[in-house]
Amino acid sequence: MRTAEEYAKAFPEHVVVTSGGESILETIESGKVIVLATPGAEPRAAGGYALVVLMDTWLMLSRDDVRVVEESHRRWFNALALARETAPAVAVGDAVTLQALVRADPIGLASRELATRAETHLPPVGRLGTVDGPADVVEPLAGRTWTPNTEVLGPVPQDDGERLVVRAPRREGAALAAALKAVQAERSAAKMPPVRVRVDPLTF
Repeated sequence: MRTAEEYAKAFPEHVVVTSGGESILETIESGKVIVLATPGAEPRAAGGYALVVLMDTWLMLSRDDVRVVEESHRRWFNALALARETAPAVAVGDAVTLQALVRADPIGLASRELATRAETHLPPVGRLGTVDGPADVVEPLAGRTWTPNTEVLGPVPQDDGERLVVRAPRREGAALAAALKAVQAERSAAKMPPVRVRVDPLTF
C-alpha cells in the first residue's frame, strides 16, 4: 500500500492500481494506469502494457527451491507476454542471471537447467522422493532398501521433525515410487500416523 502511495505521488497524472494477495485484478482498461502486481497476479491490459518493469528479480531467485530458476523465469516471461509487441521492458537484477530474459531465450534456459539437473541427478533426469515426519520415524528409514541405485540424503532437521530425501535414476522411478508407497501402506496397516511422502515435489 505504501509503495502504491509513493508511485501515486511520483506520477500524479496516472492512476495507480495494485494486484496481488487476496485482491487480484483480471483485467484493466487502457490509459494512464500504473499496475503494481506481485508475480503471477498481473492483470491483462487492453491493448497490452506500454512498459513492463520486473523489480527485485534477485528476491525471487533467493528462495530455497530446486526449481527456483525455472519458476522465476516462467513468471517473468508470462509478465513480458502481457506487453505490446514493440513495448520496452526493464528487469532489475543480475545481468548474467537474466540473460535468458535479455535474449528472449527460454529454450536456452531450459537446456542449461536440464544440464544442471543431469549433473545433480534431479528431476526430470532422476527421480526424487521426500519423507517428512517425526525423527524417530524418519531416521530408521535412512537404512531401508529402496532401489538398487537409490542415494539417501539425510535425514535433515525440519521445523516439525526431520526430512529424508531419496534419489534414484529415472529408470528406477517406478520402483522408488512403489517403495515410498509401501512405507505409507505399512504404517496404515499398523494403524500408525502417516508420514508425508512426496515424489518429484515442485517445491521443498
